[in-house]
Amino acid sequence: MKTYRSWQAVINHNLIHLDAFGPGVPPIGPDDVSLHFHPIQWASGFQTFYPYYVRGARNVLLDDEFFSPDALLDSIDAERVTGVFIPGPLLAPALDAVEARGGVAHRLRRMVVFFATPGLLDRTTRLLGPVWAHGFGSTEQGAITTRLLPHEAEERRERIKSVGRPGSPFLEMAVVDEEGKRLGAGQVGEIVARSAMSLGEYWAMPERTAQAFFPGDWFRPYDIGYLDEDGFLYYLGRAADRITTAHGTVHPHLVEEAILGHESVFLCGVVGFGEPGSEEVVAGVQLKPGVEPSERLAGEIVRETARLPEHERPVRVFFVGDMPTVLSGAKVQRQALRERLRAQKEPGKPG
Repeated sequence: MKTYRSWQAVINHNLIHLDAFGPGVPPIGPDDVSLHFHPIQWASGFQTFYPYYVRGARNVLLDDEFFSPDALLDSIDAERVTGVFIPGPLLAPALDAVEARGGVAHRLRRMVVFFATPGLLDRTTRLLGPVWAHGFGSTEQGAITTRLLPHEAEERRERIKSVGRPGSPFLEMAVVDEEGKRLGAGQVGEIVARSAMSLGEYWAMPERTAQAFFPGDWFRPYDIGYLDEDGFLYYLGRAADRITTAHGTVHPHLVEEAILGHESVFLCGVVGFGEPGSEEVVAGVQLKPGVEPSERLAGEIVRETARLPEHERPVRVFFVGDMPTVLSGAKVQRQALRERLRAQKEPGKPG
């Protein structure tokens, strides 16, 4: 449940975020066009619709029942689109379509991306230019929390692995321990944010509302990460998704990021098998159209994770014909994937 004050804060925060998108990008104006092509109730409705609307720009909504990379590119061209929100899992096939066309002419100035990998961001710059902002946020806040811009990654190459810094002066962000005390640079803990955007409560769930805040109005999205010495946030994953092996904790997000580097992988999800404290890391992989699953390919995918500590590498790779996701492929449903993989008899075989 959002208050009027929190909703106004969402709009103001996103206006500043989009107006300060980077060097050479003018503020949003009546000549801008914002495209919405996936479920608007998830992110683009919160984050991009209102800033464009209040500035007199045009918002274009496509049918979100099915995702077509070619339809997306055609709409960007035909509607003279200057801004779009796109989840990383859907950006990858869109860039495949760009390459298949030998490149595209476009007017994009602002592309807000969530759940991207460094390789995907580099590829976006190469094919479309430095038009992206890699964001992190939560539905409860209704806005981007932090964002990384291309010029910030150019200043220090390691920042490409981060999700940047707060998107406006209206938001404070920190990493804290289990008691809510701030941690120093490089220390892994719980990500918290404080702003008027966080004001609200869960409908008829007072206990859940109480658990969602540390003292001082610090909101807890229950995400894990750490800050560097310059205040850039490095996201490690959801607290509830952590896998605990006999040799340490594994954050599935980092393993998935490595697996997505393989040219044959369309989507992937990493989960744990077994009891907490002795879980095994396993991966479910959906291949790109036309790619045949095989044990050899499963081995190649595991080798993509060789840069990770040994206990973080998947012991098994299962191929799935259709990854269980929500929001048109934006997020993998881990529990549904875990149950599907447990029911699948052989790793390395389609299921």
